[in-house]
Amino acid sequence: IFPDMDKTIIPLMNDDDIKSRGATGDDLLVYFMHSCPNLDPNNFPGKTIVVSGESKLGFPCAMTEADRVLNKLCAPDMPTGPRIYWIGPNDDSLRSILVHWGILLLNARMRPINEDEFSFIFDPLKKRKNTGEHFLIYANSHCVPHREMAFDALSKIGESHYLGVCSGLKSEIQNKKPSPFPMDKNIGTLMNSRAFNHYRFALVMESVDSSSAALTEKIFNAFLSGA
Repeated sequence: IFPDMDKTIIPLMNDDDIKSRGATGDDLLVYFMHSCPNLDPNNFPGKTIVVSGESKLGFPCAMTEADRVLNKLCAPDMPTGPRIYWIGPNDDSLRSILVHWGILLLNARMRPINEDEFSFIFDPLKKRKNTGEHFLIYANSHCVPHREMAFDALSKIGESHYLGVCSGLKSEIQNKKPSPFPMDKNIGTLMNSRAFNHYRFALVMESVDSSSAALTEKIFNAFLSGA
């Protein structure tokens, strides 16, 4: 992207590192989503590129019934400022480039690990098959209303499992249970794909509506698992 740039890479973990590592206005900070909570890019003297899977507009809250009725948005904990630019699920502008988060993950995390993983998605003859042991899996940490309501509705069809903190809005539904299959954290963000392989279906809705640019790792977890 920047062919003439000095490609010396210096890790920064907090605001003190900005001064101690001698950062200047000619330097570029690449800030990954949720990576450095103790570092404020506005304290960096140069420009910052935020690589994020979250929309700057926020995502629907699931806090109270009133919030759901009003479609209240919870703002993501993402930096903004005059020297900050975005790569992620936001419309193209002078300060942002629209790139789907799921595509970034596929290229950055899968290719170095196993080139053949792509064939499980794009080659019908190699597509994985699920084991058929269980009906449905739902794995999310942002408990937004439309996903929670969908999980509740689908759970009425058959026993459904959840993986993570979100388990629907109605605790009285008896068909909802924790998944017995843990996440495989050794394969990073695509860690749910192996757990999903035990299910015929995976609920992989995004946190925002389908008219947005959001496309995260969720649907790729389902494709890779054979669900």
